[in-house]
Amino acid sequence: MELTGEAQNVDSYSNVLSGVVKLSKSLSDGRQQIVGLQFAPDFLGRPFKVESSINAEAATAVTLCSFPRAAVERMMKASREFEHRLLKQTLNELDEAREWMVTLGRKTAPEKVATFLLMMARNIDSSLDAASGSASFDLPLTRVEMSD
Repeated sequence: MELTGEAQNVDSYSNVLSGVVKLSKSLSDGRQQIVGLQFAPDFLGRPFKVESSINAEAATAVTLCSFPRAAVERMMKASREFEHRLLKQTLNELDEAREWMVTLGRKTAPEKVATFLLMMARNIDSSLDAASGSASFDLPLTRVEMSD
């Protein structure tokens, strides 16, 4: 289910309460590139931008808590704590994007799969059993999507 389309006007922002949201960019020939995944409690949307630059769609059953764009932007101006939290999340997403660039650009195929599975395990189930090194979870993407 599409939540936001590329070049669509943004009228609200959301917190992901549960589930996985797939973020992607569409290419001119119809292909898509997955550029990120969002999990609870991530913030979905880019404040102060009128149009969405990505597609956001539910990769699993998703529960969102949405807020009008104007209200979020007012809260950011009024609350340094809220603005700081959003900045911190933005910087975390930048760190993840940089790590993903290394994964795609330099890691071997087995390392890419291992990195992806570890990232999914950490985000889907934060109670990852560090002692046994094992986790069990359902992948939110198909094989075709994972190849994107």
